[in-house]
Amino acid sequence: MLLNSVCARTYEARYVIWSTMNRTKKTLTVLFFLLGILIVARLCLPSIARYVINQTLQNDIEGYTGSVSDVDIHLIRSAYSIDSLVLKKVEGKVPVPFIQVARTDFSLEWKSLFKGSLVAEVQAFSPKVNFVDGPTEEQTQTGEEGNWQETVKELFPLRINTFTVHNGEIHFQNFNSSPKVDIFIDQLQLVARNLSNSEKVSKDLVSTIDANGKILGSGNLKVFMKTNPLEEQPPFDFNIQVEDLNLVKLNEFFKAYADIDMEKGKFNMYAEFAGDNGKFKGYVKPLFTDIKVVKVEKDVKKGPFRFLKEVGIGLLGFIFKNRPNDRQATKVPISGDINNPDIDVWATIINAVKNSFIKAIDPGLEGSVSLGNLEEDKEKLKEKEKEERKAERKEKREERKKERQEKREERKKEREQ
Repeated sequence: MLLNSVCARTYEARYVIWSTMNRTKKTLTVLFFLLGILIVARLCLPSIARYVINQTLQNDIEGYTGSVSDVDIHLIRSAYSIDSLVLKKVEGKVPVPFIQVARTDFSLEWKSLFKGSLVAEVQAFSPKVNFVDGPTEEQTQTGEEGNWQETVKELFPLRINTFTVHNGEIHFQNFNSSPKVDIFIDQLQLVARNLSNSEKVSKDLVSTIDANGKILGSGNLKVFMKTNPLEEQPPFDFNIQVEDLNLVKLNEFFKAYADIDMEKGKFNMYAEFAGDNGKFKGYVKPLFTDIKVVKVEKDVKKGPFRFLKEVGIGLLGFIFKNRPNDRQATKVPISGDINNPDIDVWATIINAVKNSFIKAIDPGLEGSVSLGNLEEDKEKLKEKEKEERKAERKEKREERKKERQEKREERKKEREQ
């Protein structure tokens, strides 16, 4: 009896052990199978992503087509990278692509995720943008035709909160002019932050764009902007400055578009603009130092009309030059509708005269234009309109009073008769 009980228990233990091992084996088989599927999917995912992205670039951008050479998936940091992005104009005779990017990295922005916002961060490495001017639409490339926002949404569905450019280039080219033109900004570094207002800092100017670069390897470019890209007509506060640009490096542009060239000279430019609801105000302050447009022993051979043009420009430069600083400068007020800006020509001329004969215009941003100033101007304009309406009502009352007086005089004369 005892022996039978021991045997039964031994059998039960062996059965339990066998069942456990069998279940473990099945579980391991399923796990290895799932792991194999994940490995295969991981190996195939970049090829699938590259196919989908190329289909999007080739078929979904109006007027343009594109391709990428490779896609890398980074599961740990929830990101993927695109290598060798190229976008070209479909129709026309433009010899350079519109956009080239060596590598583009799309990733989840973890710092915003910890704050409760699911947004993305995009980094572009060595991007190059080519704007082309030509005699016909087919030979011109501006990118206006493309539906770029929709394309970006298809490539990365999350809202982009931070956009960074590393070592970028922007070119303005004309392959049909004589001489050919290639004006460019290189060494461009740009950071755009809080584009989706994930930090919820404000209802007005929530995003900042900070950029710097070199113009033709000579001038220093700095740009700073505050805006709210989420609005249909975004408010903005925009500053830009260009310093120490050697004008001789712009001679291809001057010869092609103005038929003149520079012997020497430096150019600085400072501008501030602020706007909201399609209206804006601001100024541009150009400063030319030590410029010389004409050199007689060379330029007399260029023909009488070009020679006279260069002499005239040189003469204007001589007249409107501040002698102590050897500098021509003015301040150009610009305001009105963004699509139809109004340049204050008389103020520009007066400022040029003041710089020459009264007080030199100082280089640098003035800090006189901001969105706050624009709001003050709006209030002043409302007050002015209110006063004008008040004066108009008063004038109408005076006219009616005068009419009633004239009628009383007429009735009085009638009674006397």
